[in-house]
Amino acid sequence: MTSTHFDVIIVGAGPFGIIAAKTYLELNPIASLALLETDTSLGGAWSKSRIYPGMYSQSPLGMIEFSDVPMKPTPQHYKNCVPAHHVHEYLASYVATHIYDGKSIRDRIHLDTRVVSVQKWYGPPDGAGNRSGRGGSAWVVGTDRGQTIICSKIMIAGGITSRPYIPFFNAPDFTPPILHTEDSARLAPTLMEPGCVRNVIVIGGSKSAIDAVHMFISAGKQVDWIISDKGSDHPGMCVAGRAPVYFKRSHRILSTRLMSKLSPCIFQPPDGWMRFFHQTRVGRWTTNTVWSTMQSAWLKAARYGRSGDMSSLRPQLPMFWRSDDIGVSNPHNFWRTMSQANVHRSSIDRVENSSVVLANTTTLPCDLLIMSTSWEVTFPFFAPADASTLGLPQILEAAADRTILSMFPKLARPPNFDRHPVNTTQFYIYRGIVSPRESREGDNSIVFLGQVGAAQSFHIAETQSIWAAAYLMGKLRLPSVEEMEMDIALTNAWRRRRYLSVGERKLTFMHDELAYVSMLLRDLGINHKRKYGRLKELFQPYSNKDYRGMLEEWRMIQKEREQDGETETVYEESRTSSPGIAAL
Repeated sequence: MTSTHFDVIIVGAGPFGIIAAKTYLELNPIASLALLETDTSLGGAWSKSRIYPGMYSQSPLGMIEFSDVPMKPTPQHYKNCVPAHHVHEYLASYVATHIYDGKSIRDRIHLDTRVVSVQKWYGPPDGAGNRSGRGGSAWVVGTDRGQTIICSKIMIAGGITSRPYIPFFNAPDFTPPILHTEDSARLAPTLMEPGCVRNVIVIGGSKSAIDAVHMFISAGKQVDWIISDKGSDHPGMCVAGRAPVYFKRSHRILSTRLMSKLSPCIFQPPDGWMRFFHQTRVGRWTTNTVWSTMQSAWLKAARYGRSGDMSSLRPQLPMFWRSDDIGVSNPHNFWRTMSQANVHRSSIDRVENSSVVLANTTTLPCDLLIMSTSWEVTFPFFAPADASTLGLPQILEAAADRTILSMFPKLARPPNFDRHPVNTTQFYIYRGIVSPRESREGDNSIVFLGQVGAAQSFHIAETQSIWAAAYLMGKLRLPSVEEMEMDIALTNAWRRRRYLSVGERKLTFMHDELAYVSMLLRDLGINHKRKYGRLKELFQPYSNKDYRGMLEEWRMIQKEREQDGETETVYEESRTSSPGIAAL
């Protein structure tokens, strides 16, 4: 890296960072921009170091691509889900072929460069002696290579799977290696050798645990799978090729506007559909029937009753309440392979020597311990003062919780579930992208991208990138700070009610992605109803091609507004996108 001054720094070179760079450079082609990536390979979750044997995408072709460049089909697909290396190759080609001011996006990515500090530098104080963003500010970024980089704007695009969480075991005599699933992918070629390890223990019920179990059983290892006996830790697995009604794929029905209306979601305007499905007896019966029908179809395909171990994998929480632990059984012979795991529904009492002792006194031999224990949603590189400034008090959320329950009564009666301890404070950002406190200071120099739990991340990344670019360029007028704080409180109360334990830890909306994208498009003034005709809009599944041309649409809107003398984009539906604000 020859320069230490940039217009824009992007932290992270996964899908969110890549499309953020592309969008910003489309609008500002001569801007000096760099992406800093900790890994030795671009791609984030699709980097070479995180791809393990047999890893497939959880989204089919048409949903795991950017709208301007379709992903090429591959004969290696399984029910239109593609091998992970195919996704990596797509991203590598994407950054190499998008060139601005003589430099490709690939030329701007600095690999093996970890950001260790991000601190805000304020300009001279104003006439009243206050130091704020209005007086000019910059961000000072430090890396593990000893570099100090100064930039005018910064995008944090590391995503929610950047820092693995590994529980602490006070067992100095425990000899087997303890790895997070992130490391198991990198070390897979060695670990899967016949003479390396034999007895593998996988802890956790998430999708990454499912992948690890499948990988090691396929390699001929003896796998013991420990899943907590608490309600929310059951793995939730869906089937790519089984969906009710006339849809051929499960992803297709979940990508319809109708299913978006059937989920109690705060991102949608309070139209007649929302009132019918969630506030009338007949509507709630219809909603429950549709969700139950889908769940029955997926459970039937798994045949959980084929063995005792398989019956232990049967999800306890209904599909309606599940979030980012839903996966797609895309490999060949998936269920037959999974049925070979020894499943233990128990907590761990202790680890010692080369064994793991469960709370039910069962002792398991162990050569390798794999932790599928989620990720830490933290930003350790921020200075404490800046981290505090980017936060938001929780004072409004009691009233917000009452509002959510009045809008969606079903959320007041969740099933029994285990509340995982939350070891970090909440991170409060409007729309999942910007800090209200920065806006209070008149500073639009920082955005957060990819801090959401969702399945169809590519079209969310693309929409967020346009919203973020508009904000950074001063083309987006936000509501008042008070309105943003109420909106954040309402969203946080909703996600905790809607997605239970996972919703308490992070912004997640597995069944509400279409509504979230539509909300961002309404903010931008872009038409969010991308189908032609009411029936198609309601029943036809959305794919990434439906969002083709979004950036050009926004450019045309800006051009028309500039001709009319407007200098900023106004939130035409900012209040309707969060229907509970008026009630608050």
